[in-house]
Amino acid sequence: MSKGNSQKISIAKKTIKLFFSTFLIILILSNIKLIPLYDVFKKCNTTYLLLTYLLFIFGVAISTYKWMILLRAQHIHHPQFIKLAYLYLIGMFFSNFMPTETGGDIIRAYEVGKENNNQIASFSAIAAERISGLSALIVYATIGVALNFSLASSLKVTTLILSSFAIMLISYYIIFNERFYKKLVNNTSRFSRTRLFDSIKKTIHHISIYKKKKHTIIITVLTSLVFQFFTIFFVYALLLSMHISVNFINLLLICPSITIVSMLPLSINGIGLRESAFIYMFTKNGVTSEQALALALIYRIGIMVPSVIGGILYFFSNITLIQRP
Repeated sequence: MSKGNSQKISIAKKTIKLFFSTFLIILILSNIKLIPLYDVFKKCNTTYLLLTYLLFIFGVAISTYKWMILLRAQHIHHPQFIKLAYLYLIGMFFSNFMPTETGGDIIRAYEVGKENNNQIASFSAIAAERISGLSALIVYATIGVALNFSLASSLKVTTLILSSFAIMLISYYIIFNERFYKKLVNNTSRFSRTRLFDSIKKTIHHISIYKKKKHTIIITVLTSLVFQFFTIFFVYALLLSMHISVNFINLLLICPSITIVSMLPLSINGIGLRESAFIYMFTKNGVTSEQALALALIYRIGIMVPSVIGGILYFFSNITLIQRP
C-alpha cells in the first residue's frame, strides 16, 4: 500500500470517529434536561471534589513507578522518577488528540526509546504496562460479575467481561509459553520478512523477558491492582461529592466495564462513548440520566487535570526529553 493511500485511510478513519463522537454527543444531549443537569452540578461539594481530584495525581505517580520498574527490567536507561512522571503527563496530554486513550503511549515510547536507541524495548515496557493494567481491570470486572451476576446480566456485560478474561489468559499463555511461541514463529515464517511481523515478534520477545523477573512481575501486578482500585474509588468519591448513593460493590463491575468500552477505537479519545457508557450503566443503578452525565463530565475533567499539567510542562518547562517545534 502506498504512503498516499495509507494517509487517506488514516484521515478517513479519524473522520468517521469524529462523526461518531459528534453523533453520540448529540444523542446524549437530546435526551438530557439541562435544568436538572445544572442542579446536579450546583449540589456538588466543591471542596470535596477538588480533594478527590488529588487521587488522580496519586494514580499518575503509581503508574509512573510501574513504568520505571518495567524499563529497568529491560535494562533501559531512563530519566529520574520526576522527569519520567513529567513524560507520563505529557503523554496524557497528547492522548487528547489521538484516536484512542492510549495514543500518548506512542510519545512516551518514542522519547525513552530515542534516548536508548532501542524503540522496541521501550515500546515493550509500555505494552507490558498497559497489558498489566488491563489485566487488573478485567480481574476487578470478573470479581464484580461473581459478586453481582444479576447486575452483570442486567447490564449485558457478562459475555464481554468473561470473554475478556479468557482472552487475557490466552494472551499470557502465548507470551510466556516459549514452546508455543516458537511454534507460532515457525508456522508464520512466510510473514517473517515483513516489518510488521518482525516488530510484533521482537515486542513479544521483549515482553517475555519479564517471566524471568519475578520481583518485577510482583510489583507490576500489585501496582496495577492498586491503580485500578484507586480508579474505582475515585468514581465512588465523586459520587459522594455529588450526594449520589451507589453500592461500592457494584462499582467493581461498572467502572471496569466503562473503561473497557471507552478503550474501543470507535471515537476520538472515547469522547461520547464514555459518557454513553456512564449513562447506560448508572441509570441501571437508580441514577438519573442527568446525574450520570454530570458524573461522566466531572470524571473527564479529572482525567483532563493531569493532561493539562502535561500540556503546560510540554510548552513551558525546560524538560529536555522532548524536542519542541
